[in-house]
Amino acid sequence: MTIKLERNQGLVHDTEDGFGLECPHCGVYAHQTPQAVPNVDTLLRNQPKQVGLVYQCDSCRSPVFLRFYVKSYSDSEIDLSPNFDELERPKEKFAFSYLPKH
Repeated sequence: MTIKLERNQGLVHDTEDGFGLECPHCGVYAHQTPQAVPNVDTLLRNQPKQVGLVYQCDSCRSPVFLRFYVKSYSDSEIDLSPNFDELERPKEKFAFSYLPKH
């Protein structure tokens, strides 16, 4: 998966469908729609090592926060690593089993 931030086009995925992942809110594997993308000119000027993007789960409409590592910068685009960090994960659900006392 190739993800780029381009000065003229904004966020560009190598597939038109974008991508999907398991939503940390509803737990459904669903397509994610970009909602908040940082300003490319600001990123090109500051050249941070990591970039945060906000997507929206197409299943439950909740925001999903992802941090991408920057692979490279050019004059007009930023190549992002296909590996990302999810900044929030679903809360663990624990099942308790009560054992009888001896």
